[in-house]
Amino acid sequence: MKKLGFWAFLVLVRIFSILPFRLIYIFSDFVAFLFYNVFTYRKSMILNNLRSTFPDKSENEIKEICKKSYKNLSDILLEAIKGLSLNEKQILQRYKVVQNDKLDENYSKGQSVIGTTAHITNWEWGVYATGITLKHQIVGVYKKLSHPYINQLLINSRSKFNVILKEMKETAHYLETIKTEDPYMLVLISDQRPSDPYKAYWTTFLNRDTAFSYGAEKFCLEYNLPVFFFNIKRNKRGHYEVHVEWICENPSTVIKGDVIVSYKECLEKIILERPEDWLWSHNRWKYNKPEDLNQD
Repeated sequence: MKKLGFWAFLVLVRIFSILPFRLIYIFSDFVAFLFYNVFTYRKSMILNNLRSTFPDKSENEIKEICKKSYKNLSDILLEAIKGLSLNEKQILQRYKVVQNDKLDENYSKGQSVIGTTAHITNWEWGVYATGITLKHQIVGVYKKLSHPYINQLLINSRSKFNVILKEMKETAHYLETIKTEDPYMLVLISDQRPSDPYKAYWTTFLNRDTAFSYGAEKFCLEYNLPVFFFNIKRNKRGHYEVHVEWICENPSTVIKGDVIVSYKECLEKIILERPEDWLWSHNRWKYNKPEDLNQD
């Protein structure tokens, strides 16, 4: 059955490879309509999260952001499928990573770094674009999919442009044993919900107690890696621009929580400015802050 589903997915990829973007976005608008009006995919949770984040906005404004967030979600899904067939030239025409002098300086000094990002607009194409554009060897951390064939297809696709992929549980061992003359860039999507609320760092985010993973901060301290944030902006539909914003340039000055709080502040600023660009369908606040938590 899984093989049948995989072949059906390959047919879909093939169809998308020949479809012009204009038709893909017409279809995306229809998918967004279904998400909001028919399937109401996690709609109640999204609306409640938006109300909590924007208490001063009217109900009409909240619903409008919700509609736009579904459009963002459907664009991401369909662009991800289309991206499986894009070549290097096509990617660079649509996804620009703006040059950063400090990043180039780190590479010249042989300094590896950490690039954090979030579920903002199309992060999937960012995997391709960073591998093509940046000088560092990209090491992307990913969550394994339950479908083995599609999981391997995505690994193969993401790895074709100077990208090494590792599961989170493999990352520490890989960094300890990596043997390369080229400095690497460890890329982490750091707005995901931690699996254990007791092993997370808790802070206020979008008006709510929120758990964050120690991942980026842990690797920053253990391996002396500067940390920055990839700010992904949609210039127009299907066209993106990425700017590097530094979170921690000197790991030796970091104390517990510094990297996480700086990351949180970068992400929060973006979400408040462009709320429709974040993935609100992710159940970010599944856990409440434990009353017996000791974070010191």
